[in-house]
Amino acid sequence: MKRFFDNYFLSFTDKILEHKETNPKLLELAHKIKNLKKNKLYIFGNGGSLSIANHVQLDFMNKCKINTYQGNDAGLISCFTNDYGYENWISLVLKKTATNKDLVILISSSGKSKNMLKAFKTANKMGIKNIYSLTGFNKSNPLKKMTKNKSLWVNSKSYNFIENIHQIWLLAMVDYLS
Repeated sequence: MKRFFDNYFLSFTDKILEHKETNPKLLELAHKIKNLKKNKLYIFGNGGSLSIANHVQLDFMNKCKINTYQGNDAGLISCFTNDYGYENWISLVLKKTATNKDLVILISSSGKSKNMLKAFKTANKMGIKNIYSLTGFNKSNPLKKMTKNKSLWVNSKSYNFIENIHQIWLLAMVDYLS
């Protein structure tokens, strides 16, 4: 018990350093975000990942002057989920507001969230070329497979490690661009 936090933080540090091969993808994504010009950046998540998406969207807008879309509004989510089902709310936001020149980031720790999988299919069908995912758990999860080389994956089975690393990656891009 006495060494829990020492061991925890060492494990977390090791997990971050284990993913150095992600740095070129982060750089590529950061440059695509920077070059959006008048187009929009969409970031979606569920649960803790939704909170990360909200935080990062605000930072991209405030610190980097990136045109972001705040689709994670409680009223919007409850309206769309009530009327069309939870698995459809992100797809509907994209259909109603996005263009094929926008950039979409889908965060799903498991990579199995039905609303994220449908959002990818909708964005892809709309001709959006820049659809990125942040996932964890199984390396061959469905969302990672769909986004192929635009996937940032955390090799962990712990929600807290996965979500914290996702947040660090996204906020590192904010700091890089600001």
